[in-house]
Order: sequence, then structure tokens, then C-alpha cells
Amino acid sequence: MIRKLKYLLLSTVIVLLCVGCSSDKNDDEEVLKVNSSVLIQTAGIKIEGLTICLEDTCKTTDKEGAVKFKKNGTYTFRLNNLHLASLDINTSKVLITPYILFDTNDTMAQWFELCLHAFDKKNNFDTYSVTLTDSTYIPLFDDFQMFIKNNKINNNLSYTVNEHTTAIDSYANIVIRDEVVRNIPLISSSTYKQLEELLLFILAAESKEIQQLSTGKKFSFTTKSLNTFLLGENYEVKAQVEDDEIILLIYNNVTEITKKAHVIDLNNTTLVTNIEIYSIVN
Repeated sequence: MIRKLKYLLLSTVIVLLCVGCSSDKNDDEEVLKVNSSVLIQTAGIKIEGLTICLEDTCKTTDKEGAVKFKKNGTYTFRLNNLHLASLDINTSKVLITPYILFDTNDTMAQWFELCLHAFDKKNNFDTYSVTLTDSTYIPLFDDFQMFIKNNKINNNLSYTVNEHTTAIDSYANIVIRDEVVRNIPLISSSTYKQLEELLLFILAAESKEIQQLSTGKKFSFTTKSLNTFLLGENYEVKAQVEDDEIILLIYNNVTEITKKAHVIDLNNTTLVTNIEIYSIVN
């Protein structure tokens, strides 16, 4: 089903591996360049190896969960044979969340987030990223929602693929894969929504100055990706989710973390954290 996504400045989507169309890896280092025609990036969890297909071209997301295309259109999303959705994308900056992919079914969005960790190629569990490229843990089904329906009993789902046995308890948010237990900290829909609001702030501040209200100091603002920006020449700020809240990691000279700020509130012109308030200078 095709669902149109229109927001004030952006849309949000999620992308997956295409089967049956040409595969085109990201072949340049400019994937995060914001002036590309359509820039798509995962939010909350960085998903490497997801692919989005437009017409006869498919591209996979990089290690930052990002990919770019040259034009708007109807995009198809797959993970191996697992069809997720088709979405009309009409904007140039697209943030990706499970709640956009399954925008009328929050339960399916939560199942998808759990399954991302079950499908992860890595054996060392990472809350903030999954790798799906060449994963042998992805089930052999044609449709994700049908896969859930056919393998779920109440809150439990189990399946075997490539001699790997996986069980998921959606009530306890636990994934058991080859007898190894993983506790999955799910990201709430409200936190995903706040990530969308953060992107609105980033887009509004692009190429302007923002001011620290406590000191009056002004910084030039440069967008590096849809969740990362530069303050002046010395600071890089990256947003990620920890314990279901947005944390801003502030790097000094892009080499080491000097501060961790908790986002408290924000709108199109002001960003409020527990240690500082920033406002866009018009």
C-alpha cells in the first residue's frame, strides 16, 4: 500500500534490501551531502545494509544508515525477499523510523524493531546499530507482515533459517538467537517523533548561526547529516538515542566527546538541553 508522506519540511521512511532489481552500492563518499536530491537516513538505530529501490535502481544504506537518490518518486522497500512497503517520497530530506514504515500499525512497528536485532549479522549486540548486509539470520519469506502472522503465537515468534534458531518475546522485548539472549531496549514512538522535530531544527538552522543563550556566543551551523551538525569549526554534535531519550554527543575538534547533553525540548527555532539552550539567529 502506498502512503503519501508530507510534513512541513520533510518526510520519513525506512528502506530495505531489494530483490529482483539491479543492486547499486553507494559508490561515492558524498552520501551524506545534504544538497543531494533525496537524502534518506535511518533514525534511532543506524541500519547498514538496508536498501531502497526506485524504478529499476536499488541502493543500500551505508554504515551511518544513509543513502541518496537523484529524484522523488515511488520507492519500494525490501529486506531480502521481505517486502515492507511502497512509499511516495516528495521531499529531499527523509528521516527513517519504523513508525513511518508501519504508520497505521504501531504493533507491527515494534515487531520490526525487535526483528532488526534478530536479523543483525553481528554477534556482538549493539543497541544503536544493526548490520544486515550478507546476514544469514533473515527469514525466507516474501512479506514481512505475513512472516510475523505465520510465525507468531500471542506475544511470541519463532523461526529457523540457515540452521539458526530464533525466538522473540514481544512482551518482554527479548530476542533469543542460537540460545543467546538479547534484551532489546525499544525506542518509543514519542522519541522517534522528537527525532523528527530535531531534524526540523537542523534544517531550519542550516547555513545560519545559532546562539548559546547563557553566554551570548554565536556559532556558524553546518549540517553534516540528518542527525549530525557542526558548531563553528571546533565542535561536531551527533544525536543518538539512549534509554529512550535523545542524547547530543558533543565532540571537540571531532575527535573526542567533551559533553553529553540530554534534549529536553525543541522547536523550529530553539533547542533546549539540560546544559544549554541554543537559538537560531535570523
